[in-house]
Amino acid sequence: MKTLKEFINESSKKFWWRQYYESLCDFFNEDLDPNNIDANIDYILEALNSHDVEKLKSKLFQEFNNEYEIEFDDYDNGSFTIKVNKSNYIYLSNDKKFKRILEFYGYYLSGVDIKTKLLFIEPTYSKTVDLNEYHNICYHFTYTKNVESILKNGLRCKKAKYRNFPERIFLYKTNERIFNNGKLTDKVKDFCDKILNCNDNISVLKIDFNHVHNIPIYKDTAMKEEEAIFTYHNIPAELIKFVKSF
Repeated sequence: MKTLKEFINESSKKFWWRQYYESLCDFFNEDLDPNNIDANIDYILEALNSHDVEKLKSKLFQEFNNEYEIEFDDYDNGSFTIKVNKSNYIYLSNDKKFKRILEFYGYYLSGVDIKTKLLFIEPTYSKTVDLNEYHNICYHFTYTKNVESILKNGLRCKKAKYRNFPERIFLYKTNERIFNNGKLTDKVKDFCDKILNCNDNISVLKIDFNHVHNIPIYKDTAMKEEEAIFTYHNIPAELIKFVKSF
């Protein structure tokens, strides 16, 4: 089996090198020398490796329990909540050291519940999804006003407004029909409403990964829908086709 470094080096001679290079620049938030990529790959490998969630909890307890009296509760695929019993939970959620520890262990603060005073902690990289089960096809829903730009420039990772997480692209996997009598099914409409805060003036884009098998896809553990997936990689325009607007 080839190492990641060998695979990327070989891929540099192929058309899809542009995707790798853009993703690396986005990862490091700077323009990189395309002729000296090797120096950065070890850092990428380290970032992709999730740490043990129990070690993370132990570290958080050690650093913050005296001040906040924290409790942990698991809820899904390595995700967990932190309940703050002493002091103001907002202070902990904004603590720079707290966020640095989460980042080091491959986790992030995805949200804060004001009513319950819970902090929601999720792994940056969750369970991978095998799109072979879905014929390597998935969908992206967006505002119709964005379609022209996406078809020209591709999809680029960005933050969403309703959750706090590393920049990503939301996708939707299914072997079921997404249309019923020419309209979105109720299931898909509900999903769009959750992602886009509306279910009209939107467009459906089809993403075909049949000729590209090196873009990792992850299960979105923060959403109850099994169809909800995402990627941290930009998606080239060549893989995207317009389906329909509503």
